[in-house]
Amino acid sequence: MLAVADTQLWSHLAAGLLVAAMAAWLAWIVRAGRRRAKRARSLLTLQGAAMESAMDAILIADRAGRLVWCNRAFERLTGWSAADAVGRGARRLLQGDRTAEEPLRRLRECVAAGRPWRGEVELSRRDGGAIVADVTVTPVREDGGADGHYVAVLSDVTERRRAEERIHFLSSYDPLTSLPNRLLFHDRLERAVARATTENQTLAVLFLDLDDFSRVNDLMGHDCGDRLLVVVVDRLLAAAAGVELVARLGGDEFGLLLSADATADAAARTAQAVIEAVTRPYDVDGHAVHLGASVGITLFPGDGADARVLMKNADVAMYRALRETPGGFRFFSATMDSELAARRKLENDLRRAVARGELELLYQPIVATGSRRIIGLEALLRWNRDGTVVLPDEFIALAEETGVIGPIGEWALAEACRQSRLWSEDGLPAVPVAVNVSAVQMRGDGFVERLRDTLRVARLPAGRLEIELTESAVLDDPEQAERRLAAIKELGVRVAVDDFGTGYSSLARLKRFPVDKLKIDKSFVADLESNADDAAIARAVVSLAHGLGIQVVSEGVETEGQLRYLEEEGCDAVQGYLFSAPVGAARATELLRKGGFPA
Repeated sequence: MLAVADTQLWSHLAAGLLVAAMAAWLAWIVRAGRRRAKRARSLLTLQGAAMESAMDAILIADRAGRLVWCNRAFERLTGWSAADAVGRGARRLLQGDRTAEEPLRRLRECVAAGRPWRGEVELSRRDGGAIVADVTVTPVREDGGADGHYVAVLSDVTERRRAEERIHFLSSYDPLTSLPNRLLFHDRLERAVARATTENQTLAVLFLDLDDFSRVNDLMGHDCGDRLLVVVVDRLLAAAAGVELVARLGGDEFGLLLSADATADAAARTAQAVIEAVTRPYDVDGHAVHLGASVGITLFPGDGADARVLMKNADVAMYRALRETPGGFRFFSATMDSELAARRKLENDLRRAVARGELELLYQPIVATGSRRIIGLEALLRWNRDGTVVLPDEFIALAEETGVIGPIGEWALAEACRQSRLWSEDGLPAVPVAVNVSAVQMRGDGFVERLRDTLRVARLPAGRLEIELTESAVLDDPEQAERRLAAIKELGVRVAVDDFGTGYSSLARLKRFPVDKLKIDKSFVADLESNADDAAIARAVVSLAHGLGIQVVSEGVETEGQLRYLEEEGCDAVQGYLFSAPVGAARATELLRKGGFPA
């Protein structure tokens, strides 16, 4: 009996322990579940707060495309409050008159297939304004694997898109008149010549020059001159109705292209019509202004077989008209020996300019924003021809075309290095000197080797030299440019891209090259205080360049307002007449001794 009692006691004890253990286990499970639930609720709260406070607009839509949730950034971006937006169809809510159908079609296809989609779309705000957004749409799979909802993230890229469009526009069009520029005119002319050759047709090229227009700028200022040019273009376009292309080639010079079997008579009638239109009196700020106009005409195929020759011939004919029949027009003729002789004389004089000691370098300070200290100098070439100072714009193109750019460029590099070494020996600040290098010069065989020899002969540390290249020099042949720039950087020489925004203007393409500095072209800086587009472009260029580790220098700074804006946007340095015009070596020495400019 005792044994049985002991057995029952142990059995009851074991059962009690088991119950207690199960109770403890169940209590642990309950507590663990509560902790997990609490963590889940905390995580959900955190996730919701993160989505609500995100800088990008976020929305959630159901299978039918109706909004079920949106964050505060969505309200700011679109102008729609959550209360008004939830329950509405996202497409009807955001699609505007300018929304392209193609990206929406691709979006619908991806959504229907349950795939994510990303692209840029122009959307409409509630107030009717347009925005450009980088949109990502992702399906959310629910229980059973079906797509029940969609999450969309919208990043506002409106300002970036506008800046890119503005830069692209300026690479092919004149910013003042919105006419095609010389590069685009040449490109269109090449296409027209190819078409006319294939179809056995003729075409005509007209160059128009406004006689004495520079006098308007000198007497009344450049603002009046710009306003006058806009009116001139309006008249020119009206008189040239039906002409295939009208372009501003530069300054007060315009080009017209007549194709589709253009005859000499048609070209003459067009020339006379535009001359009569642009020479009627103008009223500028209450003053009567009279302009003359001269036109040169060349015909394809009789006068030339390619765009370059036709443009040269039209230019020769225009200057012949300007000198011999101002206010009239002249057809190009092979007998125009005087123009060709003058060109040959210019070329011959240019070839002898180095030997005659006619070339000179002026120096313009590059000034750090904020401290206003001189951190560099740009060497600028001048040609003293027969007592007249000739600017690079008037002879560099000819030098490149004739091959004279080689010795001229080598002289400029050697002279800049020599002067920099003299400044160093005088104990002046060791700032780099920037020298403009032609695309033709850099592409020539042995350029890097000659650059190395120049530094060695001048006994100048490579870090004291900086070469400035145009965008076309870098982007026209990117593979070769990448190799050349890498070799230049190995020497220790710094590299800057000059006049940024006047060529292809793509930071995305420039980032593959070892570039130290970007120089914003003065055309972007001139209207910073009054033109929102130019201000946005400058801001975007500074931001994007800094993101790539590239310094930014703004050219053409002439006012304190421009300087303040660039300082606020983080531009590293500036140069322009606000601080100093280009000066000779003696005056540059004085500026270096001072070290900078008063704030």
